[in-house]
Amino acid sequence: MEREEANPRTTNALLAVLFVLVCSALVVYRVGVPWAGAFDPVRLLGVLLVVLVLGLVLGLYVARFEKAILGSPAGLLRFLAPWLLTLAVAKALVAWEASPYWTPVSLVGIVYALAYSSGLAFASVGLLSLLVALIAAGPGATSPDLGLALTLGLGSATGVFSALRVRDRNKLLWAGLSVGLVQVVAALAMRLAAVDPDGLPWGLGTETDGLRGFLADPLYGLGNGIAVGFLAYHTLPLIEAVFGVTTGVSLALWADHNHPLLRRLMLEAPGTYHHSMMVGTLAEAGAEAIRADALLCRVGAYYHDIGKLAKPEYFYENTMGQVSLHDRLNPHMSAMIILAHPKDGAEIAREEGMPARIVDFIREHHGTTPVEYFFDKAVKQAEADEQGGGGRVLESAYRYPGPQPRSRETAILMLADTVEAVTRTLSEPTVNSIEKVVDDTLVRKMGDGQFGSAPITLGELARIRDAFVRRLLAIYHARIKYPRQVEEERVEGRPGAGGANGGGEGAVAEG
Repeated sequence: MEREEANPRTTNALLAVLFVLVCSALVVYRVGVPWAGAFDPVRLLGVLLVVLVLGLVLGLYVARFEKAILGSPAGLLRFLAPWLLTLAVAKALVAWEASPYWTPVSLVGIVYALAYSSGLAFASVGLLSLLVALIAAGPGATSPDLGLALTLGLGSATGVFSALRVRDRNKLLWAGLSVGLVQVVAALAMRLAAVDPDGLPWGLGTETDGLRGFLADPLYGLGNGIAVGFLAYHTLPLIEAVFGVTTGVSLALWADHNHPLLRRLMLEAPGTYHHSMMVGTLAEAGAEAIRADALLCRVGAYYHDIGKLAKPEYFYENTMGQVSLHDRLNPHMSAMIILAHPKDGAEIAREEGMPARIVDFIREHHGTTPVEYFFDKAVKQAEADEQGGGGRVLESAYRYPGPQPRSRETAILMLADTVEAVTRTLSEPTVNSIEKVVDDTLVRKMGDGQFGSAPITLGELARIRDAFVRRLLAIYHARIKYPRQVEEERVEGRPGAGGANGGGEGAVAEG
């Protein structure tokens, strides 16, 4: 086991060293010079130290906030490849005597914002802009081109902002245009800062070709942004496939209520469909309360129970008040049917080409919790059977196979699924009864150790609890009777003071 853990670390370390060496070589290498003189040893040493410092800063950030990248050499290579490609493009532009303002640093920012996080994207484009500026400065320069670094850095930061939580693919085009406009302003500002007053109005700047030279780099920056927007728009499916991510654009497509799989769920298992929609509302509120991915939570909730399509008639919400088919089965057989729906759902999801992040909701929404209703029924039957050896029923046979929730979003769904199912059985939902359902659910899941694999804190669970209560109160507002109303109705003898509105707390609530 220790050897298996050491191998990825060793490989990652070798990749990091190789990355520093290749970056340094790209910066220092003189194009068109014989190999023997292509590298200035003194400059190579200086650049190597600069790249080493930048790499150390980036590495510390990744190790602290983006540990998943270091989980495998392939993950680290996916992260580093855009850096090397961008530096290679910058080197090629300089070699071909083209403007380095065409370097697509902002594309890296957009890709990282979609695949990782905004923090990593900002850090990456800032450091990458400095390296591109070193390349553009050339072998004789003593410092990087700060004007280029600032222009590309500001433009790329704009791209990161524009790509956050993008829901419409067309917004990537607008993101590119925003990058271009910011780079125009930044490049013009740097030009004006270096203007020669004696050259006004047509001898602007230090270029010998006047206004044309003054406007060249800003226009290149504009063209760069527009080109990046088109590249991001057309390569989005490739980005998702390479980095294994599901962007808001793809999630928005799966969130469409007219999606064939959701329509099938609505027609074949209408009770499950309604339950899933309600769970989606709850999960979204919980995610917003802790700044998790609310859209991912909602979409995951829509599809979390699609495994019930295999046997919809065996789930309480689809019986429409009819006699339960479980009455003719022994508890173990009933439990097997219930326990199978996450596995059945994962199979359906893979057949439909569903993104892995949504499949996680299907597999993890019950964790390793027990099907308590049928377990208790089995225990009672065993105790009543003189030949059954009462108490020999194994709880493990009545537990879902898991895995337990491994993200904040799937942990939220687990809570929302149970809370909605139990709240639905309340004969008379009140403020106190709803709060009790949410609190009891939270305590049971925590007591059962279901959140041991999820990066969620007690403070976040408390905020999720409050969000659930607020959303449920909004949903049941027309039916809720506050304690004072209940007392007034009891005194006046009006109907409904203690009657049921349907359902029943004794019903089987399988989420």
